[in-house]
Amino acid sequence: MISQAPSLWFQETRIDTLADAVVVRHLAGDWAHRLGFSAKKQEDARLVASELAHNHVAHQTSEGRIRLSTVNVDGVPALEITSLDNGPGIREVTKAVAGHRASGHGLGVGLGTVKRLADRMYICSSASSAFPCPRGRRPGGIATIVSAQLWACTDALSRMERAGLDLWAASSPACAGGICGDGVSVEQDKRYLRLIVTDGAGHGVEARRVSDEAMEEIRKWDMLWPLDNIVNTLGTSLSPGRDLALGAMVMDMYTGRLQVAGIGNVRVLLELREEGNGKEAWEEVPLLRGTVLGQATWMPAHRVEYGPLARMAAIIHTDGHPPISRQELEDMEASSWPASLLGHSLFRPSGDIKDDATLVILRWNRR
Repeated sequence: MISQAPSLWFQETRIDTLADAVVVRHLAGDWAHRLGFSAKKQEDARLVASELAHNHVAHQTSEGRIRLSTVNVDGVPALEITSLDNGPGIREVTKAVAGHRASGHGLGVGLGTVKRLADRMYICSSASSAFPCPRGRRPGGIATIVSAQLWACTDALSRMERAGLDLWAASSPACAGGICGDGVSVEQDKRYLRLIVTDGAGHGVEARRVSDEAMEEIRKWDMLWPLDNIVNTLGTSLSPGRDLALGAMVMDMYTGRLQVAGIGNVRVLLELREEGNGKEAWEEVPLLRGTVLGQATWMPAHRVEYGPLARMAAIIHTDGHPPISRQELEDMEASSWPASLLGHSLFRPSGDIKDDATLVILRWNRR
């Protein structure tokens, strides 16, 4: 059963003072402990959060903040610690990551330590012509993103990389510190990857229970089963009155074939390159809208199939997240960016919309 803890924690903290940096350091260590990380990994998490937070204080960055988020792949949790700001940026990224101070007044102190401790690190800065950031949702974009991933066990990360997979996900509850009713499930074996995003009706504990119930039922099915069969069977097994929207995909990494199914207001956007065809364009998958699982009048879902593919990029978000247009993705050349940098450029935590917000980025390249 997918639990609230490993897959859906998210917190963003503004960093203005050393006291803020101390708070983030303790929070990162606490999360690593609760996720079951080893004592060494817990200390690594504290050090990474501390180094990134202290950079904001030392360089008085504009809107400097630290995001903590988690994702879970086949029961293996990962903690992502991300620094974002709107300036001044890092001009000499290579030197900064190598452990040298960045020139000028840019960020950079401690990035060598972050790179050494992280299982995977991503960095971009608008001040660098070699490592620019994606043009995200804010006017002018985010100036600097430094994202460090720490995994409880790196086997899951290595397995994804060998398969040509790159995944990022974040969920933010409608109320700060509350329970998110959205769910994200990621399963992978040697041949298939199955990704499920759910949106339980309402907010809080009850919405989360609906998502948990759906995840538990879906994971009982082998990944070779057609997605529409699973989704429609789920519609008959949910407890009465427990409404659910859902978007799901299964990637067959041997054949390069992709199937997508869903119902309700979970959007799936794809950019696909078929084998032997260099043409690519973002498109929205035509999923069933205007109804949700659990309603007395819900309509059966259908699946959409693609392939064989040479590569694929997917963006999935619940209706609590502001819509992302195909033109926006084309303009920022979205599929060319690592999932983490793209995700942080696009993600808008809940707050002004008063609804749970989930965004998932998945990229696959045939190996």
